[in-house]
Amino acid sequence: MTDFVPPYPPRHQKNLSALDILKYGRRDLLSIWPETAFDRQFIATKIINKHIFIANHPEVVKHVFYYA
Repeated sequence: MTDFVPPYPPRHQKNLSALDILKYGRRDLLSIWPETAFDRQFIATKIINKHIFIANHPEVVKHVFYYA
């Protein structure tokens, strides 16, 4: 692997309020997540009555597609 890190929007230090999620989410969905969310392998949350699941690690993605 390389040390390349693609560009990304500024990350927040804490969770955003519901109003801020709507504000930032209109622009792009990466900007609604706090800095700590990118350190986890898997994230499960609920935003506006929708369950959101994010796999941040290749092994987790393989596992999800294997059992899908």
